[in-house]
Amino acid sequence: PFIFGSDETPFTQLGGDKKGWPLFMSVANILSSIRNATSTRAWIQLASLPAIPKKPEAKGKNANFTLTGWGMHKNDTIQETLAQILKDLPDLYDNGMEILCSDGKVRICHPIMAGWIADYKEYGKSYPSSPLTASPLTT
Repeated sequence: PFIFGSDETPFTQLGGDKKGWPLFMSVANILSSIRNATSTRAWIQLASLPAIPKKPEAKGKNANFTLTGWGMHKNDTIQETLAQILKDLPDLYDNGMEILCSDGKVRICHPIMAGWIADYKEYGKSYPSSPLTASPLTT
Protein backbone atom coordinates (compact mmCIF):
# COMPACT_ATOMS: atom_id res chain seq x y z
CA PRO A 1 0.00 0.00 0.00
CA PHE A 2 1.15 3.51 -0.86
CA ILE A 3 0.51 6.80 0.91
CA PHE A 4 0.60 10.02 -1.10
CA GLY A 5 1.05 13.50 0.28
CA SER A 6 1.05 17.00 -1.13
CA ASP A 7 1.34 20.56 0.07
CA GLU A 8 1.83 23.82 -1.80
CA THR A 9 5.33 25.10 -1.11
CA PRO A 10 6.86 28.55 -1.73
CA PHE A 11 10.09 28.32 -3.73
CA THR A 12 11.51 31.62 -2.52
CA GLN A 13 10.59 34.59 -0.39
CA LEU A 14 12.33 37.00 -2.76
CA GLY A 15 10.73 35.98 -6.04
CA GLY A 16 7.13 36.94 -5.31
CA ASP A 17 4.39 34.40 -5.92
CA LYS A 18 6.54 31.48 -7.09
CA LYS A 19 5.03 28.31 -5.67
CA GLY A 20 5.25 24.64 -6.41
CA TRP A 21 3.05 21.73 -5.47
CA PRO A 22 5.20 18.61 -4.96
CA LEU A 23 3.57 15.19 -4.79
CA PHE A 24 5.26 12.75 -2.40
CA MET A 25 4.88 8.99 -2.02
CA SER A 26 5.75 6.54 0.76
CA VAL A 27 5.09 2.89 1.53
CA ALA A 28 2.40 2.38 4.16
CA ASN A 29 3.90 -0.65 5.87
CA ILE A 30 6.88 1.33 7.17
CA LEU A 31 6.50 2.17 10.86
CA SER A 32 5.15 5.71 11.24
CA SER A 33 7.98 6.64 13.62
CA ILE A 34 10.46 5.74 10.87
CA ARG A 35 8.38 7.13 8.00
CA ASN A 36 7.93 10.53 9.70
CA ALA A 37 11.62 11.02 10.51
CA THR A 38 13.22 13.21 7.86
CA SER A 39 16.58 11.44 8.12
CA THR A 40 15.12 8.10 6.94
CA ARG A 41 14.12 9.41 3.50
CA ALA A 42 11.01 7.24 3.51
CA TRP A 43 9.18 9.78 1.31
CA ILE A 44 10.17 10.38 -2.31
CA GLN A 45 9.02 13.18 -4.57
CA LEU A 46 6.96 11.58 -7.30
CA ALA A 47 5.99 14.66 -9.31
CA SER A 48 5.50 18.41 -9.28
CA LEU A 49 1.89 19.43 -9.85
CA PRO A 50 1.04 22.69 -11.65
CA ALA A 51 0.64 25.88 -9.62
CA ILE A 52 -0.29 29.32 -10.96
CA PRO A 53 -0.05 32.79 -9.41
CA LYS A 54 -2.84 33.54 -6.94
CA LYS A 55 -3.45 37.09 -8.18
CA PRO A 56 -3.13 38.69 -11.62
CA GLU A 57 -0.80 41.29 -10.06
CA ALA A 58 1.65 38.51 -9.26
CA LYS A 59 2.38 38.19 -12.99
CA GLY A 60 4.33 41.43 -12.91
CA LYS A 61 3.67 44.79 -14.50
CA ASN A 62 1.41 43.37 -17.22
CA ALA A 63 -1.96 44.98 -16.42
CA ASN A 64 -3.67 43.04 -19.22
CA PHE A 65 -2.97 39.65 -17.62
CA THR A 66 -6.11 37.67 -16.86
CA LEU A 67 -6.52 34.16 -15.54
CA THR A 68 -7.52 32.52 -18.80
CA GLY A 69 -6.81 29.15 -20.33
CA TRP A 70 -5.61 26.58 -17.87
CA GLY A 71 -5.50 29.17 -15.07
CA MET A 72 -9.30 29.32 -14.99
CA HIS A 73 -9.46 25.54 -14.87
CA LYS A 74 -6.53 24.90 -12.54
CA ASN A 75 -8.37 22.23 -10.53
CA ASP A 76 -9.19 20.39 -13.77
CA THR A 77 -5.53 20.66 -14.73
CA ILE A 78 -4.46 19.20 -11.40
CA GLN A 79 -7.02 16.39 -11.74
CA GLU A 80 -5.74 15.53 -15.22
CA THR A 81 -2.13 15.60 -14.01
CA LEU A 82 -2.99 13.25 -11.13
CA ALA A 83 -4.85 10.98 -13.55
CA GLN A 84 -1.74 10.74 -15.75
CA ILE A 85 0.56 10.08 -12.79
CA LEU A 86 -1.67 7.40 -11.24
CA LYS A 87 -3.07 5.88 -14.46
CA ASP A 88 -1.13 2.59 -14.14
CA LEU A 89 -2.05 1.95 -10.50
CA PRO A 90 -5.40 0.14 -11.12
CA ASP A 91 -3.82 -2.16 -13.72
CA LEU A 92 -0.89 -2.94 -11.42
CA TYR A 93 -3.33 -3.69 -8.60
CA ASP A 94 -5.36 -6.08 -10.77
CA ASN A 95 -2.45 -7.89 -12.44
CA GLY A 96 0.31 -7.45 -9.90
CA MET A 97 3.96 -6.66 -10.48
CA GLU A 98 7.21 -8.38 -9.58
CA ILE A 99 9.31 -6.72 -6.89
CA LEU A 100 12.63 -7.67 -5.36
CA CYS A 101 12.24 -7.97 -1.59
CA SER A 102 14.92 -7.23 0.98
CA ASP A 103 15.50 -10.97 1.52
CA GLY A 104 16.49 -11.36 -2.16
CA LYS A 105 13.32 -13.13 -3.32
CA VAL A 106 11.11 -11.91 -6.15
CA ARG A 107 7.48 -11.60 -5.12
CA ILE A 108 4.24 -10.49 -6.74
CA CYS A 109 2.99 -7.18 -5.35
CA HIS A 110 -0.45 -5.60 -5.85
CA PRO A 111 0.06 -1.87 -5.15
CA ILE A 112 -2.90 0.16 -3.90
CA MET A 113 -3.34 3.71 -2.68
CA ALA A 114 -3.93 3.51 1.08
CA GLY A 115 -4.16 7.21 1.86
CA TRP A 116 -3.66 10.81 0.88
CA ILE A 117 -2.18 13.35 3.29
CA ALA A 118 -3.15 16.92 2.46
CA ASP A 119 -4.50 20.03 4.10
CA TYR A 120 -7.95 21.39 3.30
CA LYS A 121 -6.80 23.36 0.26
CA GLU A 122 -5.18 20.36 -1.43
CA TYR A 123 -8.04 18.11 -0.34
CA GLY A 124 -10.47 20.37 -2.20
CA LYS A 125 -8.34 20.15 -5.35
CA SER A 126 -7.90 16.39 -5.09
CA TYR A 127 -11.51 15.53 -4.24
CA PRO A 128 -13.77 18.03 -6.05
CA SER A 129 -17.27 18.48 -4.67
CA SER A 130 -18.93 18.82 -8.07
CA PRO A 131 -20.92 15.72 -9.07
CA LEU A 132 -19.90 16.36 -12.69
CA THR A 133 -16.19 16.08 -11.95
CA ALA A 134 -14.72 12.65 -11.30
CA SER A 135 -11.48 12.53 -9.36
CA PRO A 136 -8.78 10.05 -10.42
CA LEU A 137 -8.33 9.36 -6.71
CA THR A 138 -11.89 8.09 -6.29
CA THR A 139 -12.32 6.17 -9.57
